[in-house]
Amino acid sequence: MNNIRRQMNVRTCDRNDNEQDLAVTDFNAVTVHLHSEKVTVFRREVNGQNFDLAVTNGRTKVWAERFFEIEPELLNWFTNLNSDDVLWDLGASIGHFAIYACLLTHCKVIAFDPDPQNFSILNLNQFLNREQLNGRFTALNFGIAPETRIADMSMRLFGAGEHTKRVHAVEGEIFRQKIALLNVTDVTASRIPPPTAVKIDVDGSEEIVLAALTGMFAGINRVFIEVPASRIEYFCEFFRHHGLTLLENHDVVRLSGGYYPQIRNLVFERGR
Repeated sequence: MNNIRRQMNVRTCDRNDNEQDLAVTDFNAVTVHLHSEKVTVFRREVNGQNFDLAVTNGRTKVWAERFFEIEPELLNWFTNLNSDDVLWDLGASIGHFAIYACLLTHCKVIAFDPDPQNFSILNLNQFLNREQLNGRFTALNFGIAPETRIADMSMRLFGAGEHTKRVHAVEGEIFRQKIALLNVTDVTASRIPPPTAVKIDVDGSEEIVLAALTGMFAGINRVFIEVPASRIEYFCEFFRHHGLTLLENHDVVRLSGGYYPQIRNLVFERGR
């Protein structure tokens, strides 16, 4: 994975410009026996260690099978972390990126996802990789917000690993799930270390998360965030206010082909 090149200049990234030359690693499909069930696992290798992703439905199969194609700019971003970093993954989904980051860089990772379906697979993936993670990984089944509360999570797609789950109404909503949100004072009071790096992918709930993090930005040096394309200037100004500079602005790829026109992945860093 060391051939992932870092881009240090602010630019808009086109997948056709060959800037991300990720090495695709083959996987092996294996069966893992739990106490009373069998789980199909796609196994890769990271830093000489197994990297296992559970395959429990069609969506998690896609994420496991095409892991290196999903968001290569995020994998590139992880290479900037080191073992002294604390990464908060906010909107960790099934934990595939968070676990990879931990195995790749040996940083400490706190993975948050309030959705019970996502968290079930996140927890399973943590279990499958428990020896390799070696105590550096914590999974939490709640989100963060300015105030601790019970909230509604609106869903357009129901299932583990699906998108369009957020703490706001979603067009085409089919279900609402009660979830827990905690403020960061309550989180860190429970001996959860504050972040030095943050990845945010919360499908439209970005402003809630950023409001929750406001008191922590002095210690945050790197941010990777998915945002609505129409709100880029707002987020750039927000992070500028906290001393973080925009480095990268990426198209978000559709695995079915093309890009999502309405969202962008942005990378911010302190002191650049």
